[in-house]
Amino acid sequence: MGVPSTEYVEIRLSTQVRLGIPQDHLVEMTTLNRKQICPIPGVLPSLFGVVKQSGKLLWILDLAQFLSDRLGVSPASCPIGETFPVAIVGDTPQEKRRPASDASDNDLDRFNCRYLACVVAGIGATHCLNRDEIRPLTSPEFSQVLDPTQIGVFKTLFSGIAWVEAGDGEPVASRSPLALLDVGALLDALQPV
Repeated sequence: MGVPSTEYVEIRLSTQVRLGIPQDHLVEMTTLNRKQICPIPGVLPSLFGVVKQSGKLLWILDLAQFLSDRLGVSPASCPIGETFPVAIVGDTPQEKRRPASDASDNDLDRFNCRYLACVVAGIGATHCLNRDEIRPLTSPEFSQVLDPTQIGVFKTLFSGIAWVEAGDGEPVASRSPLALLDVGALLDALQPV
């Protein structure tokens, strides 16, 4: 019996910043138009507002700006034009989501999943990782690069880091870090206190 593995979809926030989202938490990739967004005053600058998508209101988050603000580093924001790609994520794995047609109006299970549209620069490869390939954020290799405050923020939003093939058209594939986003923790961080 092999070691269980999880598939992570690589999303790019910039040319140098890549994150992995568990594939079963990625609801869909789509493109939005700025004109579709209804701004909401008094929220974090990284929250652009809301958009109606498939009959639901979704918050639109500039994930690069949000993470930069949390880490206290210069933003590596995605270039955002009139239209831009978003990754719609949910905190309930796909296999546990129930289609609305399977639920009665009194069944609240279909409302238990929280969704968020994250602005991204693009989508990359899917990486199948087992537990042995995922490094904890407490590893000495990260404490040498990040200060303790940044490690604390990373630990609240990421489940670990894996070294994966970069493969961005380079003649020889190189390995680079892929931070593994904890979708539930991201959604929790955006909840009002």
